[in-house]
Amino acid sequence: MKSETDNFEELYLEHLPSLLRTARRMTRNEQDAEDLVQETLVKAYKAYQRFEKGSYFKAWLFKIMTNTFINILRKKKNRPAQSGMEVLEFVDDASTNKSVDFADLYDNFHDEVKKALDDMPDNYRQVLLLNSVEEFSYKEISDIVGVPMGTVMSRLYRARQYMQGELAQFALSKKKREAHGA
Repeated sequence: MKSETDNFEELYLEHLPSLLRTARRMTRNEQDAEDLVQETLVKAYKAYQRFEKGSYFKAWLFKIMTNTFINILRKKKNRPAQSGMEVLEFVDDASTNKSVDFADLYDNFHDEVKKALDDMPDNYRQVLLLNSVEEFSYKEISDIVGVPMGTVMSRLYRARQYMQGELAQFALSKKKREAHGA
C-alpha cells in the first residue's frame, strides 16, 4: 500500500519538469528557479493533507508556486535595492504534456517577440502563458492567480491585443527595412 509520501512524490514528479521550466521563466535564473520549485514543493508537501483528492494537482502546484513567487516579489519590493538579483517576472513555460519545450522555443523567438513578452505587464503575461502554453482553462487560471474568471478573460484579451500591437509594429518596421534594403 502506498503511503501519502509516496503518493505525493508520484504526483509532483509528473509535473516537476513543467514546474522547473515555469520557474526558470519566472526568475530568469537557474538557481533561483530551483529554489522557487523547492520552496513550492516544501509548501505543497506540508499542505498535502488538505489537498482535495480528485482536484487538479497541477493547478494546485502552480497556485502554490505563483503565490510563493508573488511573496518573493513583495519581499523584494519592500527591501532596498540589491545588486546581483534581477526583479523576478512571471513567464510560464510549456507543460510536460507537450512535445515542444517552451523554454527552448522562447530561446528561438525573434528578439522582438521576446521583448514584447518581457515588456508586457506581468498580470497579462501570466494569464497569456498559462492559457496559451500550459493550456489551463479560464477557470483553472482563475483559481491559480486568484482573480475572477471575467478578469482572466479580460487580461487574456488585453495580452493578445498587446502582442498583436507590438508585433504589428515590428512587422511594419521590418517590411520598411526590406523595402529600402532590396
